[in-house]
This record gives sequence, structure tokens and C-alpha cells, in this order.
Amino acid sequence: MIDVTEQRMAEEEGRRLEQRLQQAQKMESLAILASGVAHDFNNLLVGILGNTDLIRRDLPSDSPMRNRIDNIAAAALRAADLTQQMLNYSGKSRFVLTRLDLNQQIEEMAHLLEAAISKTAEVRFELADDLPPIHADAS
Repeated sequence: MIDVTEQRMAEEEGRRLEQRLQQAQKMESLAILASGVAHDFNNLLVGILGNTDLIRRDLPSDSPMRNRIDNIAAAALRAADLTQQMLNYSGKSRFVLTRLDLNQQIEEMAHLLEAAISKTAEVRFELADDLPPIHADAS
């Protein structure tokens, strides 16, 4: 008889290490992918924001289109925040913590939400007036 307990334990440990290495490689691949997508998407957003600014300059101040252009620009800025989150996930950037009024953040998002949902739907908020500011990344 030969005791192969140690050999089996060593093989099992080798399999666990191999799985951990594969998981780490998958995570690294996802981070690289997220970083690439974020950079490419950010480049598209620069064009959108630049063009909305040029259109805004050409529009008269009382134009009904000004509100629509402002909504496009606000949506593009929110998309830029999402790309920042992808860069944060990929380790290519850092979170920027600032003092935020949570009610104000929700109200800013409400305009985007209202533009995205059906006109037959109604969104209502019941926000507390006395919330203290929080430290968070706005995106």
C-alpha cells in the first residue's frame, strides 16, 4: 500500500490555484475591455457635447429647441459619468468624492427619467427636506 493523500492534496491545491489564476485573468480581460469601451464611448460623447454647444450658440434664447438641446447635453453628461464608472471599474481612474445634496442629485436625474419614460406614466418623489449632505461620487 502507498499513501497518496499528500499527492492528492497537492493536486487539489494545484487545481484551486489554476482556477484562481483563470479567474484573475478573466477579471483583467474584463477591465481591459471596459477601459477600451469607455475611452471609445467618451470620444463619441465629446462630439455630441461639442455639437450641442455649437447648436445652442446658434439658437435664439427663446427657441423651443433650446430645452431639447439642453436635455441632450445633460444625457450626454450622464453618459460621461457612466464611462467614468467603467474606467473606475477597470482601475484606470479613481472615484471623486464630493459633498452632495442627495435631493438635488435625484431632481437632476428626474428630468432624464421623465424624458425616457412613457408620457402616460407619472413619476413622483417624496424627498426629505432635512437630509444632510453626503460624500459620494456624483456618477
